[in-house]
Amino acid sequence: MGWFLKSAGRTGSKKSRQGVRNWPPRSAQHTLGILKGLSLGIAVVLILAGWHTAKQYLLQQAAGHTAAYITESQINLVNAPYWMDKLVASHVRRIVAMQLSDDVLDTGALHTALAVLEDDSWVRRVHRIRRKRNAQVDVWAEYRQPVAVVGNDHGFFRVDREGVQLPGLFVKSQLAALGLPVIIGVRTLAPGEGSLWLGMDIQDGLTLAAVVADKPYAAQIQAIDVSLRDRRGRTRLALLTRNGQVRWGLGPGRSAPIEPDTTVKLRRIAKVYAKWRAIDAGGKIVDVYGPNIFISQAPPRRKHVQTGY
Repeated sequence: MGWFLKSAGRTGSKKSRQGVRNWPPRSAQHTLGILKGLSLGIAVVLILAGWHTAKQYLLQQAAGHTAAYITESQINLVNAPYWMDKLVASHVRRIVAMQLSDDVLDTGALHTALAVLEDDSWVRRVHRIRRKRNAQVDVWAEYRQPVAVVGNDHGFFRVDREGVQLPGLFVKSQLAALGLPVIIGVRTLAPGEGSLWLGMDIQDGLTLAAVVADKPYAAQIQAIDVSLRDRRGRTRLALLTRNGQVRWGLGPGRSAPIEPDTTVKLRRIAKVYAKWRAIDAGGKIVDVYGPNIFISQAPPRRKHVQTGY
């Protein structure tokens, strides 16, 4: 502590007095420089360590977001039609959910979901898919409604009004639960899900199914048979009942001027129904395609399904 004391006299050289005054400042500056260097080094190390930790955290978060897909419960089918059952709705929701993660900034996934959904057999057209702030996703689309079941040797398939095959293969015992008109005798094979079932016979069958769908006797029609042909190869339609049939003739819109038009044929069926409470007049064959109503006894089902008229 002596170097803080003042000299009592003028003893000692000027050089020695200056040494006493200058040495402490130089030593303090040197020490301060070392401390500043150490502090700067520590700060750099801490910054680098913090940056590395933050980087690892962000990478882990990003990886977690990429792998986290949203669930079916987050998909809202805004304009789902009345006929859509739970299985079809779940199928559509699952398709959308599988394409989307919980990354709200991933707009590319929305475009992918739209394209994949529009390619599905149940979907005719997708109008819009939108994310919402509450982690929900809204979907606006048009769907293919099953209007009939088409049967062949491999089973029964649902189709929409255009004849596009929809998902699902059914057996005869399941038809009642489906509650759809049944078309049998189609000569072409099933085209596959999402594809159009070609053939004039199936188109005529779908048209006739739509014509009689709202009639009071519709429940009496067990199937629409399109297997029969006339000599010119044209489809001859028949409404099959439990014990008989109504032979309709050429498809709706194709009969005139050869046969009565659709309105006349419907009027004739209504007349028979009003009298017998059965469109087959009590298990008989009822012809409505000729000049007048003609009723005859029904042969065994196998015989009249295999022959034309």
